[in-house]
Amino acid sequence: MDHKLPRIISILTVGFTIIIVSMHTNLMESGYNSTFKNNELRISSISSRIHINNNWTDTKAAGICTGEGTASNQYIIKDWMIDGENTGSCILIENSSAFFIIKNCSITNSGEGFFDSAIKIYNSKYGLIINNFLYDNRIGIYLEGCNDTVVTGNDCDQCIGIQIFASNNITVFYNNFVSGPILVIDFSYYNSTIQWNSNQRLSYSYNGQTFNSYIGNYFEDYDGQDANNNGIGDNPLVIDPHKPTPLIVDSYVLMEPIENYQLNVAGGISGYNLLFFILVLCVSSLLLINKFKKKL
Repeated sequence: MDHKLPRIISILTVGFTIIIVSMHTNLMESGYNSTFKNNELRISSISSRIHINNNWTDTKAAGICTGEGTASNQYIIKDWMIDGENTGSCILIENSSAFFIIKNCSITNSGEGFFDSAIKIYNSKYGLIINNFLYDNRIGIYLEGCNDTVVTGNDCDQCIGIQIFASNNITVFYNNFVSGPILVIDFSYYNSTIQWNSNQRLSYSYNGQTFNSYIGNYFEDYDGQDANNNGIGDNPLVIDPHKPTPLIVDSYVLMEPIENYQLNVAGGISGYNLLFFILVLCVSSLLLINKFKKKL
């Protein structure tokens, strides 16, 4: 029966991997259980434009990112100040299937090309774009051919906030979209599946009171009402009204920029506990191994 032992260990290893991937997804959905304060960005380094075409190893060796690209140890690009000097996209990631985070960067002056952006992600998945300040770019965030990506806690100012094309399982919540001179904030209707609010109700503080609701985004040109003064608009944001059926983008629009809200998200993963999972897995593994040893 000793030939079964490696199989049991293999099954447990696969199970552990699945749990880690699931936890990563839940963490992305909740914005890593963080409270985002864009006025507290801490920029540590200045960089020229960053282009990653699935060459994460080289990028890490160059000191641009950290991590390993796994669900539990993502590649992280953070704390960069980037001036695109009016040419191309400032951060461009292509053809990536690694887990990655773009965090706490200050980015300005992308090019004026039609798809030039502060952050452009193409044909990639498992991204988390969180807590960046994107100012005076043609497009703040551009996603095309992407999957399983979360955009949260970003401040898109003086640019088209976000454009999403041919992408699936995209979650966009708790962002500021201030359009500036271009009054088109987003395009979301090109063969994409997008959720424009948090995947779960969150506790938050607003004007000295605590509420519980799904959290959407702040759009500068939103003109809805807030009868109960909970900071969430009573009317959904609708774009592309020229279609036969107007497209509802955000049903939980924030009445004010995100810095006026405090998310009260407890540590850990919603519905799960990391230490509990690890403990159960380790104990189960030891018991099974011990059981098979006794039968040898």
